Amino acid sequence: MLTELMSEAAEPKQVQVAITYEFIPKAQATGYNAAYMMWEDIGYPAAKEGAYSFKTRTKSVPTSGKLLETYGHVHDGGTHTIWYVNGQPSCNSTQLYGRKPGFTEAADAGMGGGMAGMSGAMSHISDSSVCMNFGEVKKGDKVYLEAFYNTALHPLMIENGKAERLMGINRVYIGPSA
Repeated sequence: MLTELMSEAAEPKQVQVAITYEFIPKAQATGYNAAYMMWEDIGYPAAKEGAYSFKTRTKSVPTSGKLLETYGHVHDGGTHTIWYVNGQPSCNSTQLYGRKPGFTEAADAGMGGGMAGMSGAMSHISDSSVCMNFGEVKKGDKVYLEAFYNTALHPLMIENGKAERLMGINRVYIGPSA
């Protein structure tokens, strides 16, 4: 599990996190199947202005199976990710901005200096479109991820006067073939 908390408030905030775990004893866990997770990651490249993309290295799929679920994760400025199988697009995950409360703020609300003097509001990525049950792969298929950014559409996050480094991640869940 990975959790990231973020606040753009000028003053420090104290927060608490409570986690409740629910589980089913293994003997009672019927109807569940194993799944393999492939992690696709562009690394942590430096941000720049404009429209551009980053690709991961091509990998071989280690197991055959059904493509169960994936979605893209990028930082502000990102527009979408595409996961390719054998050179063909398999999942296009669009980044959605400002669709939930707390993901849009006034430009003068202390954006770390990145939006100072601009009018309007800045929206942050609130969620991503998800691909579910979107095909099958065979062991040895070649896959890679491409993450797209366009700062003319969505400004970069600025932290301490510098553009935040970027991400492009997909976790692709593969279930056993029937």
